[in-house]
Amino acid sequence: MKYVYLIAVFNALLFIVLLFQKKPRALHDNILIYWLTYLGLFIGIYTIFSHDLFSGYKLLSISLISFLMLHGPFLYLYIQSLVSGKQRLFLKDLVHLIPFFLFNLYILVTSFNPVASEKLNIEKLSREFDPAFLFLFFLMLTALSGTLYFVLTIRLFRKLDIRIFNNYSYSADLDLSWLRWLVLVFGIVWTVLICITVIHHVFNMFSINFCSDGLFLSLSAFVILIGYFGFKKKVIFSAEEIVVNKDTSKPLTKYAGSRLTE
Repeated sequence: MKYVYLIAVFNALLFIVLLFQKKPRALHDNILIYWLTYLGLFIGIYTIFSHDLFSGYKLLSISLISFLMLHGPFLYLYIQSLVSGKQRLFLKDLVHLIPFFLFNLYILVTSFNPVASEKLNIEKLSREFDPAFLFLFFLMLTALSGTLYFVLTIRLFRKLDIRIFNNYSYSADLDLSWLRWLVLVFGIVWTVLICITVIHHVFNMFSINFCSDGLFLSLSAFVILIGYFGFKKKVIFSAEEIVVNKDTSKPLTKYAGSRLTE
């Protein structure tokens, strides 16, 4: 399985190099560079330490788990910039990163208290162990984060469909169906894996290694597929920008985007 992780890390580095060579780069290109950098490092760290990280570095492993909170916001901001044509991020967009920073701030503060830090253990969440409420809250937030952002991203695609149908003229190259299906399938897989993880903690079924391997395997597959379809569809790595006409001064007609003659 490590070979799949290594392939994903190599692909992430390759895609980053290709994106840096893309001139000019739009906002969604820069977001993808940061996203792939995060995924490459995230998967790479897990590849090196693997299961030893959870047994030998308790607080570090919890901090690593908190990084799962970043995947959903990166996905949402990337798709949002891709379909809206935004040229820069605003301060309100950074709100999506607040839960991640709060979780790590909590871990950092708790690490100075030996008694409190003993309660931070992802393998012991039973009543007998009495885990801290904030710790359980952040773990639940991490588990729900991915699914929530996948739903929000699918809604972005839905809004795009409505706008295109009503009043948008758009390029023939605007084919994001592959990305829509990738997000949908990955969202389902991610949700199933999170449910398996919850079952592990509640009913002591499966193992933490099985859960973590499944999550990182799905992330690796996501990186590989993003690159594959990016090359095949020439949307991600092409210098041609997606053109969406937002001129609202023209009258809205039902078939404004049609290429059919009169």
